[in-house]
Amino acid sequence: MKVSDNNIIDFKVKNFKKFKHFEMDNLGQFNLIVGDNNVGKTSVLEALLVKTNSNLFIEGLLHSLEIGRNIDVESNQNIISKFYVNISDSDIINSEISFSFNTIEQFKEIKIICNQNANLSKFVISINHQNPNIVESYVSKNNIGGNLMPNLIFSSNIYSSFSARTFSDKIYRYASKKDKLIKTLKILLPNITDLYPDKFETSSQTIYARQKDIDKAIPMQLIGEGSVKLLNYLIFMQFFSDQDRIMLDEVDNGIHYSKMKDFWKILLKSSVDNQIQLFMTTHSKECINYYKEALSELGEEFQNEARIISLNELPDKSVKAFNYNYERFSNELELGNEIRGGY
Repeated sequence: MKVSDNNIIDFKVKNFKKFKHFEMDNLGQFNLIVGDNNVGKTSVLEALLVKTNSNLFIEGLLHSLEIGRNIDVESNQNIISKFYVNISDSDIINSEISFSFNTIEQFKEIKIICNQNANLSKFVISINHQNPNIVESYVSKNNIGGNLMPNLIFSSNIYSSFSARTFSDKIYRYASKKDKLIKTLKILLPNITDLYPDKFETSSQTIYARQKDIDKAIPMQLIGEGSVKLLNYLIFMQFFSDQDRIMLDEVDNGIHYSKMKDFWKILLKSSVDNQIQLFMTTHSKECINYYKEALSELGEEFQNEARIISLNELPDKSVKAFNYNYERFSNELELGNEIRGGY
């Protein structure tokens, strides 16, 4: 199996959200993150938005922290609060957020210093790429918005028009990708014969599906939440194959249990085909079991790249990640042991 040289192998973050220090190592192509409520699963996905392009990283991070809502950039305190949880103003002033990661090719570290000068008309973030030159990223109302590739996908936002706009923009230039998309969807939706955007909607385009023996095309939303979710994931991976990784929050939400194993097989195969590393969260033991079953059928190459990362909050409130490879989590599940964290 060929995996991207840009895959993250190890990852550390300091002073971000609830994490004073958090790290994960021995990461694979597929990384399913589990843990108790409020342990920080989604915060890990947000931290993984880190990019070597400082402006793209900051804009994408702030956009995802707001889940697409408008950001009050004239209030530094409002923005700074998005980076921290339960931290005092004095601690913020003295805190330096850092993100560091190893890939096959390189080690990168990005440090962020939030400037809390209330008189600034723009929010200023200083970023140091392991060299003496400080890059200041200026974030204003004009450069945060809905045109960013949202490679952190929230379960609550699956009906976003982003995937429909993307599909509409690229469908005629990439006919083979559309055919591949339909062929893949047929595994779960065997009656689908075509997909196309509604050209008459300008504000929030919809993807319509045509089905065998049904004359009228219908919006994908009417077919089911799980189908929309899978379609979104596939659009992101097939039309944005330049992305290094995609983070999927509550990956199983809306997927019927009878389709769960096939859903996993489609998702994992698409990850490999497009060389996009996956980081996903779930609360569901059922989802974990189907993840294991799908991997069992996909074979050893897929199993070697599969991880379950269990987040546990320790008595001192720090969070530790326990990494299970396929052999280990498969054995634990067969023994009936709990690997979803918590004490």
